[in-house]
Parts: sequence; structure tokens; C-alpha cells
Amino acid sequence: MEFVFQDTVLHFFRLPHEGKAYAQVPHYGLLLSQNRFRILIAGDCEVASPALRDTLAGQAVNLAILDFPWLTLPQGRAFVREVIRPEHLLVYHLPFPEDDCFGYRKAAEWAVGKLPEVPDIRLLEAPFQSEII
Repeated sequence: MEFVFQDTVLHFFRLPHEGKAYAQVPHYGLLLSQNRFRILIAGDCEVASPALRDTLAGQAVNLAILDFPWLTLPQGRAFVREVIRPEHLLVYHLPFPEDDCFGYRKAAEWAVGKLPEVPDIRLLEAPFQSEII
């Protein structure tokens, strides 16, 4: 499904939801384009989804906004490196420090160094955090 507003295009596409328990839950990603700048928002998409690979085939992504498992899991980093290839990566959905009983925040900080192909990786760690790209 595509919506066009002057020089902005919103392209929504069906993606599989992460987790077997949510496999039947409808889920959509968004590729937002303005002029030649493209932003990918995959939401809670299955990490390294073949459906996302097919959707992005041959398309450049300037900014990817992805859930933290895309950074912390090896298959997520490989997909970012080989398929998405963003110039900028914003990583979200990290738990608050007081709720991080599994060490996801520390794992995300460590994983930033495992993806040198992406020149700009930023972790969204605070409520209402803003970034300028």
C-alpha cells in the first residue's frame, strides 16, 4: 500500500511478526521516502526476515529504525550489513535500566562495535530521546 504526499512516499508492506506466539498477528513495515532519502521502520518484524529481504531488493536505505535484536543477534547484524546497508541506524525498544534483568542494554552497546559497516549507530536509551540525522 502506498501513499504519496507531494515529495513524500509512504510505502507500507506486510511482514512477519517476530515470535511464534505472534505469527498470526498482522504486522506491517514502512519505507518512507522523501526526495532521495529513505527511512525503513521494520517495527516488530521477524529478525532477518526473507520477506523484508525481498521488499528491499535493490533499494538503498539511508536510515533504518530497528528493534535492538537486529543489533544484538548475529543474524540481525548480518542482515543489516548485507541487505539493509543503512548510513544511519537508530536502535530502539531497549528496556529501562531498572528493568534490564537480561543485560540487553549492555549487549546493545557491545554490538555497536560489531557492525563497523554502519557509520552512524545510535541507541535510543531514554524516554523522548531526540536525534538529528
